[in-house]
Amino acid sequence: MDSLMVKILLFVMGILIAIISYFVKRAFEKLDEHSKQIEEFKLTCYKDWQSTKEDLIERISEMLDEKLEAWWNKIEINLMNEGRLPPKRVKQ
Repeated sequence: MDSLMVKILLFVMGILIAIISYFVKRAFEKLDEHSKQIEEFKLTCYKDWQSTKEDLIERISEMLDEKLEAWWNKIEINLMNEGRLPPKRVKQ
């Protein structure tokens, strides 16, 4: 009777170990899937951040160019009014 009870207990323990190992395997597979999704999300965010940064730099550059052009035109007009520069000629 004891040997039959030991065999039954070992069989039940084997089934429990198999079930637990299956769930652990599934958990690690899900963990791997989620880590891959997180990496893809990080790459997407980085690309978006790069494009946003480039757009921002381009806008700032354009604004500076406009401001410098306006500033330079103002200086040229003042110099022409003072007589230091000849007036601009109209191209025909």
